[in-house]
Amino acid sequence: GGGGLFVRGWQGAWGVPAGGAAAEAGRPDWADEDAFKAEALEVIEEFADGDYDAVVARFDNPEVKAADFERAAATIEGVGDFRFYSDVTFARYETESDGTAAVVAQTADYVNGKLMYSVGIAESGKLTAFRVQ
Repeated sequence: GGGGLFVRGWQGAWGVPAGGAAAEAGRPDWADEDAFKAEALEVIEEFADGDYDAVVARFDNPEVKAADFERAAATIEGVGDFRFYSDVTFARYETESDGTAAVVAQTADYVNGKLMYSVGIAESGKLTAFRVQ
């Protein structure tokens, strides 16, 4: 309830599905922090490795296509080589069909800058959203 706060850039970033609801700080009660962080990192690694089909398979959403991720990858290729993961924060938002989803916002440091990946994960474990900026 209430306005809550936006995950930084949740709206303005590239992501699937497009749009996206306002997210509030703090993970849902059912979300295990370590497990969700680990799943988010797996998704980020698949994206970074160009295994877009694997990322798409984590969604239960026919509108999410590998080509979407290819376009996203093209926009961020200037960041250079991966160095390390830094800050991680958790949030939650209401999805249309999957109830409350957890959001893992993971910052990754690269040679030429930083990216923030926001991964929305439903209680079922399937992905509800993927953002990168």
